[in-house]
Amino acid sequence: MKKNLCLLPFLVVLLLVACREQQPAPDMSEAEKVTEDNEPGSIVHLNAEQQKLAGLQFEMVQVRPLQETITIPGRVEFDERRLAHLTARVPGRVENTYAFLGDRVEKNALLATIYSQDFVAAQAEFIQTEERLRLATGRGDSSEIYTARSIFESTRRKLMVMGATEEEIMKLASTHAPEMLLAIRAPFAGTVIETNDILGHFVETGATLFHLIDISRVWVLADVYEKDLAKIEAGLVVGIDVPAYPSETFHGRLTTVFDVLDETSRTLKVRIEVENSSGRLKPKMFATVTMQSRQTDDLLAVPEVAVQTEGDQRFVFVPQSDSSYVKRPVQTGQKIDGLVVITEGLAAGEKIVTAGSFVLKSELLKSTMEGE
Repeated sequence: MKKNLCLLPFLVVLLLVACREQQPAPDMSEAEKVTEDNEPGSIVHLNAEQQKLAGLQFEMVQVRPLQETITIPGRVEFDERRLAHLTARVPGRVENTYAFLGDRVEKNALLATIYSQDFVAAQAEFIQTEERLRLATGRGDSSEIYTARSIFESTRRKLMVMGATEEEIMKLASTHAPEMLLAIRAPFAGTVIETNDILGHFVETGATLFHLIDISRVWVLADVYEKDLAKIEAGLVVGIDVPAYPSETFHGRLTTVFDVLDETSRTLKVRIEVENSSGRLKPKMFATVTMQSRQTDDLLAVPEVAVQTEGDQRFVFVPQSDSSYVKRPVQTGQKIDGLVVITEGLAAGEKIVTAGSFVLKSELLKSTMEGE
C-alpha cells in the first residue's frame, strides 16, 4: 500500500506529459507572424468623421508604362548659322559708321560705308562691259555677243564679291553712274557684338568690321552621360530651365548627337535648337536640360502625393481596416510626371492612401509624441 502511494505522483506527471504531447502544436507561422507594418507606432486610427475631414482618397498600386526623365547640364550658345563675321572685301577708308557695339539692326541695314579706289575701278569696268554687250547685241554678232556676255558676267560677279547687291548692280547698269562709296549692310536682323570700324580708319582686305548675331534662335549644348546614350535620339522635345527665369521652362528640339565621347567625363555632347524670338535666352547662360527617354518601361509607380518622408525614410499608408491605416516603408526610384517609381515595399494590386496621406503622417507623429 505504501509502495503504491509513492508511485502515484510519478504517474500523475507522466499523464500530464502524455496529454501535452497529444495536443496539436500551434501554427508558428501565425503565432510568430510580426511584420513591420504592425510594429508599435506604425498604425493610425481614424473614425468616420476624421476620415471625412482628412479627405482620404485611395488607389490601387499598378504597373504603368513610363518614360525615364533624363536631366543634364547645358549652356546656351549662338546658333552658328546666325553668326556673321563681316570683313572688308576691298582696301579703303571708312567714311561713315552707322552701327555700334550692342546695336540691334534690321536685315540690309546700312552699317558703314567705305571709299575704295578698287571698288570705283570695278564699277567703271562693269560699265564698259555692259556697253560692249549692248552694242554687240544690237549688231547681232553672235561670236562677239558670246565674248561680251562672258566678260560682262565676270565683272558683275566681281562687284558682288566686293559686296555690291544685285539691286545696286542693276541700277549701275541702267544709269552708268558709279557709286563712290561701298555700302556694308547687315545680312540678317541681329545684334552687333563686335566692331573695329572707326571713322576715317584705313582698312585692308580681310580686316574685321563687324560681328553680328541673330539670337531669335539659339543652341543649347548639353552633356549626356554614356549610360544614357541608348535612351536618346534626334527629334526628342526637351525642356530648358535657366536660373534667370526660375518659374519658366523653355522648349526645344534635340537635333544633333555628337560623335566623339569625352574620355575624361564619359559624356557626349548634344545640340538642342530653341526658338528665342523674345531674346530672353542669352548666349553663355547656364541651363538645365530635361528630356524624356525614347524608351518606355513598365514600372511599378504610385502618385507622388502618396509617398511621405521622415528623415531618409520613405513610406506610404496601407488601409488595414475601415478605420486603421498602417505605415509601410518603401524604396523609391525616379519621379516621372507626378508619379514615383516604387522599387521595394509594395506589390501590384495593393491599395494605398493617396490624398490625405500627409494628414495620416501628422496623426501618427502626434500619437507617437503623446505616447512618449
